[in-house]
Amino acid sequence: MPSHRDQELNVPDIDTVHTPFNRRLALAVAVIALFGSVLGYAACRAGTYEDEAAREAQRNAVLAMSEKSAALSEYYDHLGGLTIVTAFRQRQAIADARAELLSIPGESAHADHWEKASGEVADLSPLPQKEPSLQNASLAWADANVKPVLAQLHQQTSRRMAAEWGDKASLYVGGITLLAIALALLGLSTTITPRIRPFFWWPAAAISVATLVGFLVVVFTPVPHISEGAMKAVAEGDRLLFRGEPGKAMASYTSAVRESGQYGVAFQKRADARAAAENPGALYVFNVMSPRARRENVADLDRAIQLGEETFANLANQGANYFHLEEYEKMEEFTRRAIALNDALPVPRLNLALAMAAQGRTEQAQREFRRSIKIFEKRSPLERSELYASARTQLEILLRQQPKRIEAVRHLQGMLVKSEAEARIHTRHVPSDQASIQALGLNLDGPHINVDMTYTNILPNSLVSKIFYFRQTPGDPWVQRHDLNTFELFADLPQQGPAVWKGLVEFRCPPAGEYRVDVYVDDRLLKSAEKIHGSRSGNLRTHYDPLGRYTLCQPATWRYSTKAAGHVRFDSPDGEQQLSLQSVPVALSMPMKETTVETALTSLRNRIRTEPTLTENVPNQKIGGVKGTGRTYELADGRKVETWAALKADGMLHTIMAEYRGGRDDQMIKDLQGRIKFLD
Repeated sequence: MPSHRDQELNVPDIDTVHTPFNRRLALAVAVIALFGSVLGYAACRAGTYEDEAAREAQRNAVLAMSEKSAALSEYYDHLGGLTIVTAFRQRQAIADARAELLSIPGESAHADHWEKASGEVADLSPLPQKEPSLQNASLAWADANVKPVLAQLHQQTSRRMAAEWGDKASLYVGGITLLAIALALLGLSTTITPRIRPFFWWPAAAISVATLVGFLVVVFTPVPHISEGAMKAVAEGDRLLFRGEPGKAMASYTSAVRESGQYGVAFQKRADARAAAENPGALYVFNVMSPRARRENVADLDRAIQLGEETFANLANQGANYFHLEEYEKMEEFTRRAIALNDALPVPRLNLALAMAAQGRTEQAQREFRRSIKIFEKRSPLERSELYASARTQLEILLRQQPKRIEAVRHLQGMLVKSEAEARIHTRHVPSDQASIQALGLNLDGPHINVDMTYTNILPNSLVSKIFYFRQTPGDPWVQRHDLNTFELFADLPQQGPAVWKGLVEFRCPPAGEYRVDVYVDDRLLKSAEKIHGSRSGNLRTHYDPLGRYTLCQPATWRYSTKAAGHVRFDSPDGEQQLSLQSVPVALSMPMKETTVETALTSLRNRIRTEPTLTENVPNQKIGGVKGTGRTYELADGRKVETWAALKADGMLHTIMAEYRGGRDDQMIKDLQGRIKFLD
């Protein structure tokens, strides 16, 4: 029997350890493992920086809240002192008026008493030491808010840095995962025949090389660093913008951009300031902008979005900008991106409807306008009026861009007019499909706007709307004025004939320019009329006195001065014209009330520097909606002085005094007086 020693053993082929394949495999595994450890270290390091930035963001968030609370506390403390000082100075103004205008005994002493009291309170707070007014209080708040804004900017920057380092850490971990896949492929290659091994080697090599390239890209892509100077410049820009100085705010934001070219917030805020500078007085909607400013805003917002500021406001504003550049497809793209972030706000819906109308998709535009209108009706009355006006203004701009779409544009404007009218007038109205207007006139007399027309087939209780537009020069686009429109039921007039609307008042102080009125019945535009209006007083700006409760239009070049709340005086640069107004409450007994106006007029006459000659006495002269007594005097040198006084039922005494060159400035003074409005 053969023994086991006689049996042959079949030993399988075994690769020697030092074959070229094994050496290459070992080297590749070692290199990949070493690379993986580098990635692990980089991920750990990025995570550490992320944690530090996150802690800094939390610290700055708490600091911003505390700074905001401190600023609010200081502001309200100052505002309380301002309220007391304002009340005392108003008492002083009343006493002075009773002494000077009405010659009431003892009032001078009362005025001195209130002046002393207000001075003692003013010493307790720095804010009342300035001229007491709500405007100065707002300016003080703008100054106090700088530190909270700066802390908030620090918090935003730290949060952004934490996100950037977190992204880097995630990418490094992703690289480690890819290297693990490469190692797995190399490991599998040891279990297969040499002929199939390249199908595992090359993918592993490609993954490793791609990971290396990605690692180098991530390493050499710096985390944006926003300097302290850039953040301070943005905070200063916010302060200036709140103070109503958008031009200076733009300069401050530009400084921030130069300091840190990667600061997306600075680009965004510079665009916002530029829009505010181009649309003075607008609260919700910014329509008008020069072509150069529009292009600059597009560049700033593009840069802000590239730098991570892909916010709803930036996307919506950029869509609006592309509308004015007639790039309607881009407008729709950015607008849809904005709606994806928030579909409950009206402006992007409006812009989407405009984009569709601009591209000739009229039916889609109508549906989108109806969606916009549903959102409009959920807003406040003032914002709703601006939104409707903005929509009609944008359609006017579209008509200038594409005149061939006039039929669609007029139809959409009519739909908006009817919707706004129905929202304001809830009474059932009667359609007048056969209505027509043969003649339409527009007349402007100072601040008063009059409309007259000759019409046929306007049925009683029809819905009639007057829509007003303004532009400064013929080449400018028409801007729809939300504050002048009227919506009413056609009542107390025959079915055909003439009609006149009077009493509409232009409360703004616009420069010379063109007005336009469109008259609609239901949603049909029946007639338009235009009128060039020239201001005899030059460019005007609004002056509002909350204590005297009046508004007026001040020539922009005239000097302004005041001695007490309720009093104001304007002087022309050459000193040839002066206009002063005083408005104070006077608590008088009934016998004194009967002679108050006469006493005040006598006091005004005594202020004239030379002996005047009375040339006109108007007992029921109406200024600013209040009936009073007006007198005109002529001086020896040909100059004129007009005085006017009125006592309202609520005890408010109003006086006006104007001195000017007779025969040369009469119409200008009349125009300025016509723009005075005493508020109830």
